[in-house]
Amino acid sequence: MNTEQPRPLSWLGMALARHADDWARRAGAPEEAAQLLGRCLEALGQAMAEGHVCLLPDAHISEHTLGALSEKLRASHLVASEVQSAQGERLPFVLDAQGRFYLYRYYDAEVRLARQLAALCTPPDRAPGEGAPEQSGEGAAAKDRRADGADFQQAAAIPEDDQARALQAARTRRLLVISGGPGTGKTTTVARLLAALLDENPRLRVALAAPTGKAAQRMMEALRARGLPPELSERLPASSFTLHRLLGWQPGEGRFRHGPQRPLPYDLIIVDEASMIDLSLATHLVEALAPDARLFLLGDRDQLAAVEKGVVFAELARDDEAAPLRSSVVLLRRNYRFAADSGIGRLAACINRGAHIDALALLRAAPRDLAWRNVADARLPQAELEALAAGFAPYLASVRNARAGTDAAARAHAALAEYRVLTALRIGPRGAEGLNEEIDRWLRQQLTVPAEGGYAGQAIVVLENDYPLGLFNGDTGIALPDDQGRLQFVFSLADGTWRMVAPARLPPHAPAWALTVHKAQGSEFARVALVLPAADTPVLTRELLYTGITRAREHVTLYGSATRLSEAIARRSQRAGGLADRLSACLSATAAPCRRG
Repeated sequence: MNTEQPRPLSWLGMALARHADDWARRAGAPEEAAQLLGRCLEALGQAMAEGHVCLLPDAHISEHTLGALSEKLRASHLVASEVQSAQGERLPFVLDAQGRFYLYRYYDAEVRLARQLAALCTPPDRAPGEGAPEQSGEGAAAKDRRADGADFQQAAAIPEDDQARALQAARTRRLLVISGGPGTGKTTTVARLLAALLDENPRLRVALAAPTGKAAQRMMEALRARGLPPELSERLPASSFTLHRLLGWQPGEGRFRHGPQRPLPYDLIIVDEASMIDLSLATHLVEALAPDARLFLLGDRDQLAAVEKGVVFAELARDDEAAPLRSSVVLLRRNYRFAADSGIGRLAACINRGAHIDALALLRAAPRDLAWRNVADARLPQAELEALAAGFAPYLASVRNARAGTDAAARAHAALAEYRVLTALRIGPRGAEGLNEEIDRWLRQQLTVPAEGGYAGQAIVVLENDYPLGLFNGDTGIALPDDQGRLQFVFSLADGTWRMVAPARLPPHAPAWALTVHKAQGSEFARVALVLPAADTPVLTRELLYTGITRAREHVTLYGSATRLSEAIARRSQRAGGLADRLSACLSATAAPCRRG
């Protein structure tokens, strides 16, 4: 962990240190042990606030050898070793053999997740969903379906090397990790895998899921657009799930309905945008799998990690020699969206390899699908703000005189998906909140509506899950008048249906004109304006920049100084954790095929 510059202590770190110092002294810990524990907990709280799962040995505790550190911390009576934890001793904190310092709950989550992933690497007793021959329904109709599936597989436009590896892994392994950037064919790959697996076993029970409602909806829409044969398409799930809905989150009880004692009723679960899954949610998911069920994870290991703690997908999608799941990882490298001369594709490649000089040279060359506004002002000039807002002009045209009927709603949602402003920060004049105010003011002027209150064409994004309404964090709604002239917010749902919600019933929400890159993850737009902050900030990383520009299919306008761009490309988002090591240990202990290949 980088400690070269002092960082303000997080409230979590201060709270942990204050309470632990009191606990340690009441437990009779020596003064030195209590003080050292307090220092470690201040640093641990700061690390967790930044998304790390644990604290690595750093400047806070570097004066101690690992052995001395372990001895002194255990003298606090609040810190267990790995051996003690494995033997069932439940203390609030754990120091592992590599010197990683954890809250027990996150150490326990890593251990449980590693154990379950290792179990997924053992061959199943039978193919998921496979019944006895007399139950399989094989006959003329099934043979016809097999032919349809074979035709689809022949027609799928996927590079044969990547496709062959993915298909072989899908047929023989219970865990498959597919990583690729936008346009590398992840959805087409999944469509082909599904065609093959449903062709082999028509009774296969499949669930499609993603961390957010928008990502789940996009996955379903993309699969439908791939042209599966009718017989295969009919056997796809009718809708997709958010992971919380799949697992049956019960807000009143603070737990999931499905888990080890009540597994999910599916043979195969496919999760898109898996880079957004944090450690806790990943642990709940794998523990809820049915015996012999398969899990396919799709994502982009170069994107931003989860908002919450951990970097699960990037650790699982490693393909180096020491990668624990190397032979269960398929990397899709060929890009079908961006041509060889695409500015977006070339810029993304520059960012991923940390080549800031090449990136700036490319931006100065101004390829057809890239524009760069080299502005360093704390607040964007008025002309630039108006240009940002004017990107919504086609959307405004789509909502004029529109009513809250399905056709009008579909046109409005399609127009809104054509363009979005993305930001690195939530607050500030160049953050989502400040830009939303500016854009909303311009839009109201264009529509000649009052400066306050709701108006037809207003677009919002949901900030919290609302299970009774069936709305989820990230869902987008557009206000349109119904037949009586009353405004209704119309939402497009993952199953292709529409939901109208009165303004008074809306869950917490914000304007949808400008979104943080984190909030936009899992979404895709034709055109994107990406606004970077004027001052340096730790959140401005290579991963954020890459994720932001690759939300666009056709064009990106980038607002930011050369200095900020260079800093972002140079700064990698690295999170501390021990999942890969624990998974390697579990696989070595069982000599599982995921490790051997």
